[in-house]
Amino acid sequence: MTEQEWLTQTENPLEMIWFLGDRASARKLRLYACGCFRRIWHLASPETRKIIEVAERLADGLARPREVGAARRAPHQKSEDDRNPTWEAAENALDRNAQEAARITPAEVAMLVGALALPPGSTAYFPFSVPLECDAAMASEVKLQVDLLRDNFGNPFRPEPVLDSAWLSWNRGAIGKLAQSIYDERSFSDLPILADALEEAGCTDPSILEHCRGPGPHCRGCWVVDQILGKK
Repeated sequence: MTEQEWLTQTENPLEMIWFLGDRASARKLRLYACGCFRRIWHLASPETRKIIEVAERLADGLARPREVGAARRAPHQKSEDDRNPTWEAAENALDRNAQEAARITPAEVAMLVGALALPPGSTAYFPFSVPLECDAAMASEVKLQVDLLRDNFGNPFRPEPVLDSAWLSWNRGAIGKLAQSIYDERSFSDLPILADALEEAGCTDPSILEHCRGPGPHCRGCWVVDQILGKK
C-alpha cells in the first residue's frame, strides 16, 4: 500500500489493517472495533452495550478476567429469539485476537446498516441479493470506518509528530487534562478546543491541529489524544 492509497482509501479497511500488521497495537485495534460499534449505539440493547464497554476496558487493561468471561458468555445464554441484531458485532469485539475484532465487528456493523436500509416490503434475501439502497448504506458506513482507522493510526508513512514537553506543562498541564476528559467522556466534539489550547501553548504542527479541527469521525484511540496521554 502506498501513502496516497492510505490517505484516499474509502472502501477496504481490511487492506489497511493487514498493511499495519504488527505496528497496530491490540489496544488500538480493539478500540477501533468498539468505535465502529458505537456508530450503531442507538440500535444496541443494554446487554450488548455492556459487552462493548467491557471490550473498551479490556483494551485499556482495566477489565477484570471475571467480567470479560461473563461478557463473552452472555450472547450464548440467549435464545435466537431474544438476541438483539447487534449481538454478534458486540460479541466479536471481545475476540481474544484483537485483529479479528477489528476485522469482524466493523464488517458486521456495516452489514447491519445495509440490512436496515432494505425498502419496506422488500423480498430481497440480504446479503445475498443486495438492493441499491442497502449497497449505498453499506458503502457509506465502510467509508466512515476507514476514516476511523485513520483517526486511530494517523499516517503510518510519516513519523509521529513530536510533542514538545513545554506544551504539556503549559497552563498547569491543561492540555493533558483536556485530552483525558475528551478520552474519558468521549467528548470528541471538544477536539477543536484542544487544538486551540495546543496552539496557544506553541504548537504549530499542521497534522496535529488539522486533525483536531477536522470533521472526524473520532473514537477512543484517536492518535492525537493518545499521543498526549502517552497511550499506544
